[in-house]
Amino acid sequence: SSRLTTGLVGESIGLFLARRIMRQAIRMLDPGDSQDTVLPPAFAGPSVASALFDLVLFVVTLAVVLAFREGAPWSRATLTVLGVLTVLDRLCLTGFYAALYLAIGPGGRVDLVFAGVNVAAVLAAIGAMYTRATSQYLRGS
Repeated sequence: SSRLTTGLVGESIGLFLARRIMRQAIRMLDPGDSQDTVLPPAFAGPSVASALFDLVLFVVTLAVVLAFREGAPWSRATLTVLGVLTVLDRLCLTGFYAALYLAIGPGGRVDLVFAGVNVAAVLAAIGAMYTRATSQYLRGS
């Protein structure tokens, strides 16, 4: 639950800051004439498409979480894979954009904090899924 919340909040902040991220990236890459510089979309920060992808991933994850609560044996492995992909995504993309996020000011720093909290929450959730109590719960359902 905290993993989903921090992921959505962090993505929302990133989407809100996308225009500032793009302007800052242009200034960093071409400080001389930032009006005429065209930045490839991959360097423009979060986009509506990435937000929609994250929303779809959120819905899929929520469905698997509900299956996990019902005791579906496959759900733990699926949540682990989704969690590992989330951690890799956050670490890679946040690391790639970290300088931009730090350069745009407090909003960027808040987004970086949410990315860190999200990674910590995912790792804690993955660890919690492999406790003895969780295994007993899944066997008993």
